[in-house]
Amino acid sequence: ASGAGAIGIGQGAKPGSYDIAIGYQALKGTTVNNNQNIAIGMDAGYTLTSGTANTAIGMSALGTNSVGGNNTALGNYSLNGATGSNNTALGGNCGQRNSSGSNNTYLGYNVASSGAVGTSAYNILIGVDSSTTTATVNSGGTAAGAIGIGQGVKPGSYDIAIGIQALHSTTTDFNQNVAIGFNAGCA
Repeated sequence: ASGAGAIGIGQGAKPGSYDIAIGYQALKGTTVNNNQNIAIGMDAGYTLTSGTANTAIGMSALGTNSVGGNNTALGNYSLNGATGSNNTALGGNCGQRNSSGSNNTYLGYNVASSGAVGTSAYNILIGVDSSTTTATVNSGGTAAGAIGIGQGVKPGSYDIAIGIQALHSTTTDFNQNVAIGFNAGCA
């Protein structure tokens, strides 16, 4: 696809109407016009076919999302693996484990790049490494409405964890915990 207002720079870049694709194979999967996506970096937005109003900056940022919209992925591999909508990831490898969750905010290198993020929604995670994630809850589901700030936090649904490794040993869900401080809420 290509059309009115499209800007494409780089081998294999394939913008649709009103898209901007800069980098090797940026927006390569575009099949429809009028998506208003911005992809800058090698393989950025690689499989976006019909998702709209996405911004992907960094190598393979938002690389496997085909239909999600209103996502912002800044950093190499950020939200690479996500298929949901309305997610924000700032940092390299950030939000990689978000498979289909929506309305999440991830800030920091490797945040939500491992662990149980999967299909979770309405979470805010801020940290510095892959141990900053949400808890696996209720028969393998993932947390919703969790807020985690700090290295190694792991809040469950509707928990607030602030501090290094706060709630990092969470194994149950819907406790509506508030844990503030180093190792707060851990046995």
